[in-house]
Amino acid sequence: MKTLKFKLYQSKRNRHLKRTINAAGVIYNHCIALHKRYYR
Repeated sequence: MKTLKFKLYQSKRNRHLKRTINAAGVIYNHCIALHKRYYR
């Protein structure tokens, strides 16, 4: 529970980092979608 609270606290503090992670996630998902489309 302490680690979870710490992670939530960190994510609130590091908004720029969170934004970067979200952007990376979107790009990653896009790559997976393209991969699924072309390699079926």
